[in-house]
Amino acid sequence: GVAACNLAAMLHLVLHNGVDVNGKRTGLETGDPRRFKSFDELYEALMKQHEFITHRIFWLAAIARKEQAKYVRLPFLSTMGIQRCMDLGQDLLVPDPDSCMFGISDRAIIDVADSLIAVKKLVFDEKKLTMDELLQALDSNFAGERGEEIRRLCLAQPKFGNDIDEVDLLARKISEDSYKIIRSYDNSPFRKYMVAREGLAWHYFGGLGVGALPNGRKAFEPLNDGSLSPMRGTDKKGPTAVLRSALKAGFKEAHASVLNQKFSAEILRSKESIEKLVAYTNAFMANGGSHIQYNLVDTNELKDAKIHPERHRDLVVRIGGFSAYFTQLSPDIQDDVINRSEHML
Repeated sequence: GVAACNLAAMLHLVLHNGVDVNGKRTGLETGDPRRFKSFDELYEALMKQHEFITHRIFWLAAIARKEQAKYVRLPFLSTMGIQRCMDLGQDLLVPDPDSCMFGISDRAIIDVADSLIAVKKLVFDEKKLTMDELLQALDSNFAGERGEEIRRLCLAQPKFGNDIDEVDLLARKISEDSYKIIRSYDNSPFRKYMVAREGLAWHYFGGLGVGALPNGRKAFEPLNDGSLSPMRGTDKKGPTAVLRSALKAGFKEAHASVLNQKFSAEILRSKESIEKLVAYTNAFMANGGSHIQYNLVDTNELKDAKIHPERHRDLVVRIGGFSAYFTQLSPDIQDDVINRSEHML
């Protein structure tokens, strides 16, 4: 990919009328959210913000792609089954009007779905909070007794990964609308960019620029990993419920939409458990899934590896599109892997 659209950052901009976490007006003025009279107004404002930010992303991406081709070459990637490169002896980065191998990533869709559901229920439907109360809690990073109380309310709202239609189908709608916005731009001579959601470690770096969210996530913490993965610790109804949520959300319009899951290493210690994992994986694929990857490791082992790295030099974990030695990861990314829900079959 050449750029990433951070939908969680866009939601922050909407909730602050275009002002980012640094106090700068970098987004579109979509209006004071305290004056929004319905959830539909909030959602419409988010999509307007998306269009505004994405337009600028494409402008910058077009410049970057043009300059990149002058100074950079990717010989290894150019030979990875890309017929045009092989036929013409041409590097992948050379613009070609007949193909486009580059994508724009739209991320944090699950965080945004969870957050929007929380606002819908707490502010618009049940009126347990005013928008002003919610914004004050977010801006204080849920500080103080009242902030913690509001955070508990936010965390208690429906979350993706628990087979709840309302939030799962909202994630699907956000995904489809985001895809339409990105694909609406014609980037000649590169044609339309693909939409890619492969994951990697973007959720960690993307979270560094996003304040507290209405889903209960605190400021600057990592966002949801992968693209179809629930937020850490919020999937409470077991692994099958996660699969059902992921299949409902779909994300089929994008490339490499990945679901990460963590299972206890116990699953590898009996033939029956291994067969269950195979059946589980086959069920996901047979029902429309396209990309699922696992960590098969005990949480206690991960915690010990963080404290005593010299004992676990060979411990490898899956981050989201790539694997790495656990002891070589930064403490924040180690915590992110540790805090993912651990399932059994």
